[in-house]
Parts: sequence; structure tokens; C-alpha cells
Amino acid sequence: VNDGAVCGRDTAFVFYSYGYYNYNNYGIYYLVMADTNILTLPVSLSPQPSREPTAVQLADTVYVFYQTKNKLYLRKGNYGGGFGIETSVDSIAWGSVVKYPKAVSGAQKIGVLYHTLFGDSLFFLRDSVPVDNFTRAFLFIGKDAEAISAGDTIFLIWKDLAASPLT
Repeated sequence: VNDGAVCGRDTAFVFYSYGYYNYNNYGIYYLVMADTNILTLPVSLSPQPSREPTAVQLADTVYVFYQTKNKLYLRKGNYGGGFGIETSVDSIAWGSVVKYPKAVSGAQKIGVLYHTLFGDSLFFLRDSVPVDNFTRAFLFIGKDAEAISAGDTIFLIWKDLAASPLT
């Protein structure tokens, strides 16, 4: 089990990647818990080799993002209805890899911060609810990115690789 992500309020959604031997055998799974009770046993979420889930909840809807090499995917769902179909929300040049996506939500907005392996570019995707058309912005050359929110303000922090460090 790798790459865990948890979201929820009264009911917690636990997402993780699980696989064996190599990257091509990994997939995203989830389970649902309330207090210490498991409400849903582990369920496979991704039909292809996928890793690094990140999730947020707005109202009753859970938004889980995950990467498969050069693409970033989204699935929306909830405890009662499961998760809908997989939607590609972004892709980068073949040969690069989406790494470490971080989902963050505001009052009625969702964002995803990620960096690319081989180039260390940072990108931020954002959309308003209902999530159906993300806007992508290139941020900087960097890595080790984090995102948090307060109300509808999203704060981003990262390690800047565009300039040499101070000496």
C-alpha cells in the first residue's frame, strides 16, 4: 500500500494505491469509514495503472484525483452512490510524468497543484463547482509543492528551482 489520501467529515474516505512488482500493476483503491467502523470494504477505483491519489470533499461530493504517467484523472462520488466515470483533467508531454498532485478546496472551488518529473514544472488547475472545465496555469520551475485553503483563498508553497540558492 502506497500514496494514501484521506478526506471527509463524519464519514472518512481513504484512498491509496496498491500493486505489486512494478508501476504497471498499481491501481487506486478506496474504503469508507465512520468512527472505527468500515462501511465499504476496499473497492478498485481506477481501471488502469494509477498512483498518488489526492482527494477533497465539498458538500456531499468527494473529488479524487490521481495520475497515470503523463495524465491526471478525476472521479467524483459519494458514499451512497459510489464514484462516476474517470475523467481526464490534464495531460502533459509524453515522456514527462505528473507527480505528487495535491487537491485543495475553497467554498465552491477546487484546485490541484502538481509538478512534472523531467523538467520540474509546477502547474495549478482550478475550477468552480460543478467541476467540469479546469483552467491550467504554469507556476514556476520547482518541486515539493503544498496547497492549503482558508475559505475561498488558496495558498501555494513550493521549492523554487528557477534560481540558484543564496550563498
